[in-house]
Amino acid sequence: MSAYRRINRSARSLAQQSTFGNGNNSNNTSELSINSPSSNTSTTNLNDSLNNSNKSLIQYDTNGSTDLLATNKGHTAIKYDENQSNKCEHELSNGNGFTSYPLQPKHIRFPDVPYSSELVNELMIFIYTIIATAMQFLHLYRTVWWIPESNTNQTMNFYLIDGHLTLFIVILLGRRFMYCFLLGILEMICPKQVYQIAVKVARLTFFIGIISVLGYLCYQMFPKQRYIVIYLCYPMIVYLITFGTQIEPFLRTIFETESSTYFNGIPSHSCSTNPTVIRAEIDLLRTDYNNRFKQVVFTSLLNAYYGAFIPCCFAQSFLYYDLYWATQHLGFLVLGGFTMCTMFCFPANYCDVMHMASLHLGKWTRVETRSYSPPAVAWQKLVFYPPGQFVKHSGELFKSYGAVTTAIPANGVHIRFYMFFQNPSNIYLILSIVQSVIVILQVVILFMVVEWHNIISLSYLVLANYHTLFKIVRDFFVTHRMYSSSSASSTSPSTISSPSSPSSAKSHRS
Repeated sequence: MSAYRRINRSARSLAQQSTFGNGNNSNNTSELSINSPSSNTSTTNLNDSLNNSNKSLIQYDTNGSTDLLATNKGHTAIKYDENQSNKCEHELSNGNGFTSYPLQPKHIRFPDVPYSSELVNELMIFIYTIIATAMQFLHLYRTVWWIPESNTNQTMNFYLIDGHLTLFIVILLGRRFMYCFLLGILEMICPKQVYQIAVKVARLTFFIGIISVLGYLCYQMFPKQRYIVIYLCYPMIVYLITFGTQIEPFLRTIFETESSTYFNGIPSHSCSTNPTVIRAEIDLLRTDYNNRFKQVVFTSLLNAYYGAFIPCCFAQSFLYYDLYWATQHLGFLVLGGFTMCTMFCFPANYCDVMHMASLHLGKWTRVETRSYSPPAVAWQKLVFYPPGQFVKHSGELFKSYGAVTTAIPANGVHIRFYMFFQNPSNIYLILSIVQSVIVILQVVILFMVVEWHNIISLSYLVLANYHTLFKIVRDFFVTHRMYSSSSASSTSPSTISSPSSPSSAKSHRS
C-alpha cells in the first residue's frame, strides 16, 4: 500500500471524530480547536488520538527520505526531508479547507487499443518502401510495350537496372526487419540465462555482416559508377552526427534506454509522491521521446533517399524520364513514410504514459504584477504545490496549474512536455489532418492522370496511406474521448474536496 493511500485511510478515521478548525504548531505538538456543535470532546483527548495515529499516517521511505507536511500561506504541500530517515511528522494546514496531503492526479484506465508488434511494423515499413522503390524504377525504366512497332514485350527495361544497386537497397531497407526476425528466433530458442548475451553477440555479428555486404556491393559498383557511389555513403555521415557510434538505432527503430523500465516496448510510469523522482521520470521520458522522434525523421528520410532519390542518381545519362513525377513520388514517399513511422513509434498507449506523467508534473505560468501583488512563497524543489499557488522564482512571479505542480518555473523542457502531452489527442488531430490532406491530394491527382505507370504508383501510395489514416483517426477518437472525460472529472468539485469526505479520498487515488 502506498503512502498516499495510508494517508487517506488515517484521514478518514480522524474525520469521523471531529471537524478541524485553525491549528497552530508549538514545540512540535499539534493544538487543535474543535468546532463541532454536537461534540464536547476536550482538546487533550483529541491530541492523544492524533499522536497515536501519527505513526500510521506516513510511512513512505525511499533513499532515506521521509514525508513531512508543510504549510505555505494557507496552502498545504508535502515536503521531503532527506536528512531524516526515521522521523515522521504530520502537520495540519491552518485553515481555508485545504487537505493535508497533495491532490494526486486522477488516472483513467486507458482502453486496450490493438497495435502491431515490432516485427509486424518493421515488415510493413519494409514492404511499403520496397514497393515504392519499385514504382520509382517503373517511372525511370518503363517501356512502350503496347505499341506494335515496339522492339520489346516487357513493361520495363530490366537490363538497364543495376543488380548490385537493387540488392544494396533491399538489404539496407530490410536490415531492421531481418534483425527483429533474428531476435524473435533467439527469444524462442535461447534460455533466459543466456538470452542477453546471445542478443549482444547477434547484434554485433549481424551489424558486421550487414556492413561487410554493403561494402562489397559498393566495391562492385565503383568501377561502373565511380564517384557516384559516394551518394550511397552520405546518409551514414548523417547517422553518425545524429546517433553517434551507437549500433542499436541502426538496427531497430525503437530501442530501449538502459535507465528506464519497458513493457512491450512502452516505458513504464510510476505515480511517485516525491517531486524529485517525478522530475527525473520526466527527463527519462523526454529522452525516450527525443530518440523516437529522431528515428521517425531519420527513418522516413533514409527510406525516401534510397527508395526514390538513389535510383534517379544511378540512372544512365542517355535515359529520359519525367523529372516532375519522380520528384512528386519522392515527396509522397517522405510524407507517407513519416506518418507511418510516427504511428509506429508513438502509439496511443505510449502517449497515455506521457499524459499521466504530465499530470504529475503540472505547469507554471508567469504572472505580470502591475496593479496588484498577490501573496507568494519562495519556490522549493521538494514541495508539492496545489493549483492556484503563487511562488517566486528568480525574481519573477508564477502561478501553478494542474492537480499538483512539481515542475521548475520557467523551465522550457517542463513547459513543452506539459503542453504536448497534457492532451495528446491534439497530436493525433494534427496527424489526421496532414494524412487526410495527403490522401485527398493523391486521389485528386489520380483522377487527372492518364499514364498507366502513374496510375499504378499513385494507386499503391493511396492504398498504403489509407491504412495509416485509419490508425491515426482511430487513435484520435479514442484519445479525444478519454482525455476530454478525464479533464471534465479533474475539474469537477468532487476531485478537489476536503479529506473529511471518504468519497473524495477514493477519487484521489492514482
